[in-house]
Amino acid sequence: MSSNDLNKFEQHGGFPTLISAIAQFIASVVVKVLEALKDLFIMLFNPKVWQSGQGLFWKYLWWCLKVAGYLVVFSFGGPLLILIGIIMLYSNLALKVSTLKTEAEEKEEESGGNVEKGDDIEE
Repeated sequence: MSSNDLNKFEQHGGFPTLISAIAQFIASVVVKVLEALKDLFIMLFNPKVWQSGQGLFWKYLWWCLKVAGYLVVFSFGGPLLILIGIIMLYSNLALKVSTLKTEAEEKEEESGGNVEKGDDIEE
């Protein structure tokens, strides 16, 4: 084939505006994404939190602060209550151990206090 033969061929068909159609499609996608981001920004950061569906970020932030406060209170309060309970338990145990009972008192306690004076325990 000579160079003259190549010049005789002409291309027919195709889509000559393909590049502009792709650019329009990308531009429309970018515009829709930016509109969605704008609506999301308004919904999250609008300072009018008393309106339904507005200021959700601020409501979430307030909820996080309340939960953090509760966690701090219970993380410090829980071990303190456990410590107080352990102290009460051992103080009651120490009171019971410190008072020794005689065998007659133990028998009286077991029988419900119906031990007569003549029924002493033999030694």
